[in-house]
This record gives sequence, structure tokens and C-alpha cells, in this order.
Amino acid sequence: MSLPLVIDTGQFHTRVGFSCNRYPQFITNTLLYDNITPLEIKIGSKFLNSSKTSENLSELNLKHLSYNLDYYKEPITISNYEEVKYPYQYHERIDWNLLESFWTDILTREIYYDVFNHPVLLTEPHNAPFDFQDHAMEFFFESLMVPSIQCLSQEILAIYSIQTNMPNIFYHDAKGLVGTVLHIGHTNTRILPVASGYLLTENISTCNLGGSFITKYLIEDFSHYFIPNIIANFQMDQIKSYNIFDEYIAKLIAPKLSENVIRVAKSCPVDYTKQLIQNVLIIGGHSINQYLSKFLRNSLKVSIATLNMAICLKENDIPLNEVNVFSAYQYETSENFGLALNSPWIGGSHIANNSEFVQNNFIFKSQYEEFGSTAVRG
Repeated sequence: MSLPLVIDTGQFHTRVGFSCNRYPQFITNTLLYDNITPLEIKIGSKFLNSSKTSENLSELNLKHLSYNLDYYKEPITISNYEEVKYPYQYHERIDWNLLESFWTDILTREIYYDVFNHPVLLTEPHNAPFDFQDHAMEFFFESLMVPSIQCLSQEILAIYSIQTNMPNIFYHDAKGLVGTVLHIGHTNTRILPVASGYLLTENISTCNLGGSFITKYLIEDFSHYFIPNIIANFQMDQIKSYNIFDEYIAKLIAPKLSENVIRVAKSCPVDYTKQLIQNVLIIGGHSINQYLSKFLRNSLKVSIATLNMAICLKENDIPLNEVNVFSAYQYETSENFGLALNSPWIGGSHIANNSEFVQNNFIFKSQYEEFGSTAVRG
């Protein structure tokens, strides 16, 4: 059997690679852009001398001219223009024409994918519509002619990769891992409770604290800052990185995250409340924030006291100082750092490496031709 290809398409990043690799071979932004050829505009005498009445101007209506251009330069060349389009629109709806074009582009141009030989494991976003798998199956079978395909939830794959690669980070009961995983994405954060090695899907919660929200808030909060000279500002040697915002971001989102962790833990079976609060793991883009685990741990202690949970936790023998929060920043020198940033793809690669699972659980083209898109629900 040929090696399966794992495709993890998120709202911000897409990770692609064959299952034999430890990490994705190709990581790119989930977007499309069009290059427009540079346009040369010739300025006639009307603009060279305002007193003359000559109307000799070519292609004026194709582009709006800026007032700061030097009109005495005979030809004015307008630089390349990139029209950016996002397959995930308004954080919820999917533009399937754009998404199919995006998949085709990265598979044919970047991966040089032989579509006739390799099965595909595709991750399903957490907020994907009900017919996501149906659309994906139709595209991969009819347009790319893949031999087989399977769609799995990003949350399940992330938890599987953590249990496989980081088995000692969480508390273990007699049956498996117990803890809470915070998966910080582009538009929101998913709170994933894990009990006895199983993801409690009915208790998964989502809060609107994603990368796009944080970026928008920072732009609005610092909008009063005015740069008088943009070119001089870019040439400043002092500006080398943006890690100065790490502490500010951690203070911003930690209280809200702690409230949601407490709420999810209280909604789960009471036998797991202690371990769900005591063991928290942060994965995703903002897990590299060096301050987030510290502020979230302190915020959890405050939330426990504020929500009057101290008595309940005392009965379960969990002191407030034993709340553990782990993040990717703590594993910067190990392979776990890459795991925290690419956990859904890594979980998919582990599953796709199991030839028995591929043979028994993937949907083959013959099944699709016989049953249609309903084969994915069977």
C-alpha cells in the first residue's frame, strides 16, 4: 500500500505531508491570492501643466492615482497587486470553490502529489458544516481521483497525538489520561476534557479567544500610536521581534480561559473534576507564549476561590498550589514543541501509518461509486 497523505486544513494554517514523516512537509497559510501584472500609466500634458487643456491621458480609469506621486515622471509603474481570498469566510462559512482551488494548488504545485496511488486522511475543522465530509469526498474522488479517503475531527487527532507522544504529562487513572486540553486556534479556543483516555465530546466547549480576536484587539487598543515616517520606522534597529506583547496577551486571555476551564470541569462527571482542573495543557499557536501558562495557573487559582469551589476541591484533596498548566514554551528544546503546534497533523500521521486502520476504515472509490456521498455516513 502506498503511503497515505495527511492534510490538516485549519482556518489560518494548512499542514500537508506523508504519514511516514515526523512533522508536516509543507506548512502554508490557508489563503489564495492573484497576481496582477504591473500596469504602466503614461501621464499626458494635462497633468504636466494644469494650464493646458490637453486630454492626452492613457489608461487613467484603470487605477486611481495617489496624490503623492511625482507626475513629472513620464511613465508611472504601479507595483504588483495581490488580491487575497480566504476559503473560510466570516469564520464559519466555507467557500468550496476557493477551498478546492487551494487544495489543488498545494497538492499539484507544492507536494507533487501522485493522486492515483496515495490515500488521503483529511482533518475536519471543529466548526465545519454537517456536509463537510460529503463535499470533501466528492472533490477528492471526482476531481483528484484519489483511491481512498477518510475525514477525522481535529480534536480527536490532537488528543490522540498527545496520548501517544506525551503520555507522562497528564495524570493517569486506571484506564488512561485525565486532564484538560486548550487548543488555541485562529478564531477561537476549544476546551477539550479528557477522562480515562477518552475525549468527552459532549462536554467540549468553545470560547471566542483565537488569534484573530487577539490581533484585532491589539490593533484597536494601540490604534492611537501614529508612525510619522513609515520608512524610518522600518529601518529602526531596535525593532526586531514582537514578543513584547506576550505578557500583555497572557494577561488579556488568561481570566476568560480559566473561567471556561472551570465551567467545563464542573459539567463533567464529578469523579474527574479534580484532575481536569489540576492538569491543563495548552496547544496551538499561542502555546509558544512564555507567560501564558504562568498567568493561566494563577488565574485558575483565583477562579476556584471566586466560584466557591475551594471546599469541593479540598474534599478531593487538591491544594490550590497544585494546579499544573503546561504549554509548548516549556518544551522549546524538544520534539514536544513541534507536537504542540502540529498536534492534529501528527495524530493523523500516526493513525494513517496503521495499514489495518486504512484498510478497514478508509472509504474507497468503489464504495463511493456504489453508494455515493452517503458512504461517509455508513
